[in-house]
Amino acid sequence: MSNLALDKVYIKNIMIRDKLFLLSLFQNQQPSPLLNASDLEMNTAIRVIHLIFNNEIELLEQNYKALKNSKRLKSLLQNFDSEKNFLKTLQLQTESKRQLLRKFSACYPYLFHSIFIKN
Repeated sequence: MSNLALDKVYIKNIMIRDKLFLLSLFQNQQPSPLLNASDLEMNTAIRVIHLIFNNEIELLEQNYKALKNSKRLKSLLQNFDSEKNFLKTLQLQTESKRQLLRKFSACYPYLFHSIFIKN
């Protein structure tokens, strides 16, 4: 079995483990689910966002355009696109991760759309 297959199994397992957290981000629930999020939950969100920007999880063109129009796309790409920046983001202290992820609260409905809504 290749590493890629193991990685996909691992990602699927953590997404299942943290599906309620990811769903609450997607639904933009208030108060923000990030207020009480564990480091593990935030790491899952970071991994999912990284996979979205590396075309492993689908991002619909209309959602990409919405992110671009929201003026958050550049900042999202800076933190999650490259392997180097992704790993740096994962290594942030818990409160720093929380602050970074809260900046993108309005983006989660666009980012996680293809995970929770099937066309």
